[in-house]
Amino acid sequence: MPGLNPEMRSDKKVLMCISPPKINWEDPTKNPHMQMANQPDAGRALSQLGKLLHHYDYFGVEVDYLDPNRSLGDQVFTANLAYGLEGTFVMANMSVNHRKPEVPIASRWLVEHRYNVCFLPEFDKSGNPIYYEGQANFVTTATEHFYGYGIRNSLEAVEETKKILRLKKPIKPLELVSPEFYDHDLSLRYFPHRDSIMFCPDAFAGWSVDVIRKSRPANRLYEVPHDMAIQNLGTFGKNFFLNGVYFNDVVTFPWNEDAEEFPPNIRRWLGDDCEIVLIDFSEFGKSGGGHKCVSLFLN
Repeated sequence: MPGLNPEMRSDKKVLMCISPPKINWEDPTKNPHMQMANQPDAGRALSQLGKLLHHYDYFGVEVDYLDPNRSLGDQVFTANLAYGLEGTFVMANMSVNHRKPEVPIASRWLVEHRYNVCFLPEFDKSGNPIYYEGQANFVTTATEHFYGYGIRNSLEAVEETKKILRLKKPIKPLELVSPEFYDHDLSLRYFPHRDSIMFCPDAFAGWSVDVIRKSRPANRLYEVPHDMAIQNLGTFGKNFFLNGVYFNDVVTFPWNEDAEEFPPNIRRWLGDDCEIVLIDFSEFGKSGGGHKCVSLFLN
């Protein structure tokens, strides 16, 4: 594997479900990418997932596995199931009915592996449902938690999650307004090695864009245009550029190099003190997901 440094061993641990995605529901208000007529190719999807797993193994990321249920086409996207800190996880309140059965399966696995699990109220004081999709809602930086809400996640979930997990950093809510970026981790990502943020302004309400811009100096912000944030490969799927993972200065991007050169300006902006790994994840993109979507971080 040229260019990769095997001494950069990670202490990260993730929960994954090794299963190809299958599209068994459609709702363009909650995820316009999913179309029953454009099903992921199971073989290509497993090959793409295998490449991500290979890099996890290479860099020492420990992977635990959730047994797949073939009737649950989205179960592979484990990041939606919970959000945790120091061994305690707040379980999801799914807004998509087809995904609700995934939550008790994941909570049982966590309990069996000696993690603590907590549940949010299903409704607020006014009787409105509280929706929450776990890790996919949060992007944590050195100084704050950004929380994305508005498409499939409720603002009301913030205070309860903060209390359960005893979050010390301030939480900055950001309103998502485009169903194409239905979860927060499709629209914004953080790079610890330079305390920098990359985001797609099209995903957010104007006031939220202002919050992001004020959070960092200009040289530590990168605004990604829509056609980069979603690399559209037509019937061959999509890559969600911002939905990569970061561990030990290794940065992954869902990207198809055969279709399009990786942007040189991004390489320059990230600098030489990180390893950039490109893995095409376009079959998962047909369901609206990327590398981070399939990786629930356990520590």
